[in-house]
Amino acid sequence: MKKIIKKCSGNLPKILIILLLVAFLSPLSALAVADNVAPALISVIIGSTGVNPNIAYNGDNIEVDFTANEPLSGTPSATILGHPATVISLGGNSYYAYSTATATDPLGRSGR
Repeated sequence: MKKIIKKCSGNLPKILIILLLVAFLSPLSALAVADNVAPALISVIIGSTGVNPNIAYNGDNIEVDFTANEPLSGTPSATILGHPATVISLGGNSYYAYSTATATDPLGRSGR
């Protein structure tokens, strides 16, 4: 890169050299640095689409809204009551996951 700048510096205005440097260095600033620390969930809200949002009956969706303390690498996977959940990114570090309660799920606050 030094040789290119020296070779071109006599013929190009300084602003063009700066633009070339910015174009060259910009992709490097987008590189992520792994910190080897697992992300944590800083907000979790659980509910159901049933009449009572505290209890999910057969056919109700169980919904989980959660926010991580840092960006995640891709959309995470989730299971709810042992069933694979559909996970949707809400932008930033926030996600929405849902799964449908079945007749064989245990009865309880998040069961049928």
